[in-house]
Amino acid sequence: MVRLYGGLGNQLFTYAAAKRLSIFNNCQLYIDAGSGFFRDHKYKRSYQLGAFEISSPTATWGSFLGFIYTYFRKFFFRFNKKLADYNKRIIHQKKVSFDADLLTLQITKPVLFEGFWQSEGYFKDIESIIRNEFRFKQSIISELLPFTRQIDFTKAVAIHVRHFKDEHHFNQGNVNDDYYLRSIRFYQQQIPNAEFWLFSDNPQRALLKFKDVNIQCTPVSSVLQESNEIKELFIMSQFRHLIIGNSTFSWWGAWLSEYSDKKVVAPAEVIDSGEGCWGFEGLLPSEWIAL
Repeated sequence: MVRLYGGLGNQLFTYAAAKRLSIFNNCQLYIDAGSGFFRDHKYKRSYQLGAFEISSPTATWGSFLGFIYTYFRKFFFRFNKKLADYNKRIIHQKKVSFDADLLTLQITKPVLFEGFWQSEGYFKDIESIIRNEFRFKQSIISELLPFTRQIDFTKAVAIHVRHFKDEHHFNQGNVNDDYYLRSIRFYQQQIPNAEFWLFSDNPQRALLKFKDVNIQCTPVSSVLQESNEIKELFIMSQFRHLIIGNSTFSWWGAWLSEYSDKKVVAPAEVIDSGEGCWGFEGLLPSEWIAL
């Protein structure tokens, strides 16, 4: 059973890694879509993979077991550490960078799977299956097609800016502003008449980053009725040219784009503190452009 928690991007990473592991071991994957959000008082996040054509069932008993696990987490972890790797009942991420050991892990008993597993390497060999799992539901596509048809994707560039903060250091975890200026200039050289579309949790603040470059930049949320993460992720995935932030949300927006000739510019910066952890081994696909 995969226990999902965190934001939309992390839910996608967790599920993709768990799905690949279940296929490798020829076993059924169930989703706990409830317990991981029970104590998310700060962000009030919830299960969002219902917007996709996910094949794995949501376990009606999963949340119940997950709640028990949540309350007695320390006890379960102490017990789990005493077991041999092949006999562990909890598969938990040991490090943030890519861990190849997961690819050959043998599962012989029911297990609880959790962690963010932020690397294409955990599911690259079943890419077609994951892309099929992460197809947006037809209701979302039908609603947004009229909007996407207004965009000329031959010259349109998606920019994602995520603002991370904590109560003491407002800028902690945010990628350097210079990254966006260099990325915009890169595309201006590639596409002289480029049109930029902004995806951001704070568009007004994000636009200030671009004041030193002359660009046409339209916040998607300003022209999209009832904008939300699912809708913006779908729209982002329609772009051929992307500038992503240090965010799993825009990582997936870029990865889900199906253009064979797409260009993805990503931060090369290493951030190892705050919420916007970035730049660790295995995070970026090799064909993406790190600036």
